[in-house]
Amino acid sequence: MISLLGNDWYEPILQEIINKFLDYQWDNYLSVQVPDEYIEEINGLTAGGIAQGLTKNNIGKLITRGIVLANFPGDIPNINLIIIDEINNPTINQLDDKLVDQVVEKLKSSWSGLTCSMYGVWGSRTENNRLFTGRNLDWLKSTGISMYKLVTIYHPSNGYSHATIGWAGVWGALTGMSSQGLTVHEANLESNDVTFRGFPWVLRLRYIMTYASTLTEALQLWSSTNNTEGYNHGIGSAYDNKAVVLETMASNTAIFYDNDERELALGSPREEAVYRTNHGYDDYTIFHYMWNDTNAYQNSLKRYNAFPEAFDSYESSKQTITYVEAVNITAILGSKGENLYQCSSPYTAGSNVLSVTFDPSNLIAYSAWENGLGNDLWTPAACNTYIKIDFNEWM
Repeated sequence: MISLLGNDWYEPILQEIINKFLDYQWDNYLSVQVPDEYIEEINGLTAGGIAQGLTKNNIGKLITRGIVLANFPGDIPNINLIIIDEINNPTINQLDDKLVDQVVEKLKSSWSGLTCSMYGVWGSRTENNRLFTGRNLDWLKSTGISMYKLVTIYHPSNGYSHATIGWAGVWGALTGMSSQGLTVHEANLESNDVTFRGFPWVLRLRYIMTYASTLTEALQLWSSTNNTEGYNHGIGSAYDNKAVVLETMASNTAIFYDNDERELALGSPREEAVYRTNHGYDDYTIFHYMWNDTNAYQNSLKRYNAFPEAFDSYESSKQTITYVEAVNITAILGSKGENLYQCSSPYTAGSNVLSVTFDPSNLIAYSAWENGLGNDLWTPAACNTYIKIDFNEWM
């Protein structure tokens, strides 16, 4: 958490300002719709920290601050849209406007260019017709968090075991897979239809993995809970042997299956595949999208088009997609600079910190993390070694 906010986080005044803002958002908005089981987990983390003598920092608060940060918009000034929503839906406690301005100014310099990507492919395109899914997290690079890589496996007493892949201190699912072969994914979708009066996505994705074994069950759970920010989400299911994409904003969820006709006009959909970067194709999504006619939109289009190019290339060469090709597709889309297809340092314009491919019918993941600090030494996840993780032993 400290490294995500820059070195001067240690300055007591800045630390107090940002902590106060994050705690306010959690206590008054983002925690309200979180199921009790996750609140109990967070309380348990606090108690465990105290039992180990970690009394200087409240472990639970560090966790909830991370959840709030994960729910921030890609463009930090758009926090003001959330504040407007909160002004219109006030709690008993009111937030000082000056505090918001201070937080925005603090984070603007480092919180930029946040992009992600995800996909699913199956059927005649793949080995044994089985589903592969992939996810890239292009976020804040070279923060030092790479030293704390973590795969976490949960065994809820009343749900399905599931694993999340990320780092210590980031509690929830940046991406993950359940014992039922359900995979979950996310990519930013900058929107002016936003709120913190919903279920924070990193915990919501865990909720889906805990209680859903099929796409039908996953989508039912999704519709029974509330959105927050603009995000593209992906859900893959080994049982259904396919994946779907969800374009979500505070007041709308648009579900896309393969070769969706809404995508035909402006995009390049394909049969037996779904994929997204950082824009969408539903009318509601396009209307509320904040990056229309921007360089960020053009960058998202470029990366989006790399998906059908890859699928078409394999199809034309009669190459069946195995886990090797699936990892390759994931790696191509990870942000490493202007050239998607080349790993060449220094990666000044890169931001790929986590890159994961799932083979859910076999409960196997292939994961890579960023490595190193500083532009000269930093390497994006997609240019590092992918580690095979076989979850059959644990789930």
